[in-house]
Amino acid sequence: MGPSLAVGDLSATLGAHEQHEGGLPNPLSHLDFHNCIDDYNNFQMPSTSLRFSWALDRDNLGYMQRNLDRAFCNARWIDNWAIANYHVFSKMVSNHSPLIICGLTTASDCLEPFRFQSM
Repeated sequence: MGPSLAVGDLSATLGAHEQHEGGLPNPLSHLDFHNCIDDYNNFQMPSTSLRFSWALDRDNLGYMQRNLDRAFCNARWIDNWAIANYHVFSKMVSNHSPLIICGLTTASDCLEPFRFQSM
């Protein structure tokens, strides 16, 4: 299998540490999600900024936050993008936060000095 990347609202969490408020999580759901990730030899890319990517505020349920939006990749992806992560932005319209994938092919890509182009 070649490089693969899955990004989006997966509507699942890997454990209680990925939610705030809203009742106790279902441990079987966490296990199923974890097994699915392992079955495809994927792992979660590191994220920057916000801890939770989804929030809901309802009078009868209260305020809940979860990490539902995320990015997973395989080892082949990392072979091509040595430095990769995703950034979680603040929500704007939806109750989901927008994500952007960031990647560099080598660590030296980020060490290039900034130069003005002479005109």
